[in-house]
Amino acid sequence: MTTATAKRNKHKPKYTRESLRRLAVFTTGQIALLCRVAPRTVSYRWIDGGKLKGYRLPGSMDRRVYRADLIRFARDNGLTEVADFLAPSARIVLIGCADAAVEGVRAAHPDLAVIDAANDYSVGRELAAGCTLAVIDLSIGRRAVVSALAECERLKPAPEIVLLSYRETTADELAATAGFEVVGEPWCELGDVVGKAVMG
Repeated sequence: MTTATAKRNKHKPKYTRESLRRLAVFTTGQIALLCRVAPRTVSYRWIDGGKLKGYRLPGSMDRRVYRADLIRFARDNGLTEVADFLAPSARIVLIGCADAAVEGVRAAHPDLAVIDAANDYSVGRELAAGCTLAVIDLSIGRRAVVSALAECERLKPAPEIVLLSYRETTADELAATAGFEVVGEPWCELGDVVGKAVMG
């Protein structure tokens, strides 16, 4: 790597405001960027001072803050711009959907926070951050579908749930017995499915 390339990379931002909108958990540096304060203010005055609920990583001095706690703190302390930025008109979690489908929904609905939950760990984390709509691709398998539905039921308020199916599977039978409508749409129309569910 040349010196010029190294300098360019050094000044390249690690994340954009749009990427911050999609996070479920925030570092003190990310919160400082959003709130336009120093990272030490977030760590010592807000978190250690008991104003902002957060937690330390085991064996580390690093702190993390859940999205819902940051939004609550921002609203309570007059940071309405930050609260409104992090709580867009709708937060959509796509579970087990193909990458092309996720990007298609983001392109069709730039005003929505569209989150890609690709594995079991991210499904639990992203749903815990709250969402308006959960879209579950039934091809992820029965166990994963049951787990995702259970996570959705724990949320208050509960999100609307859309199940996607492109072929008959045992998961389809599960959805039918659970009382969910199964939507079969080609990937290119997933943006329409999300739009109808969000707009009613």
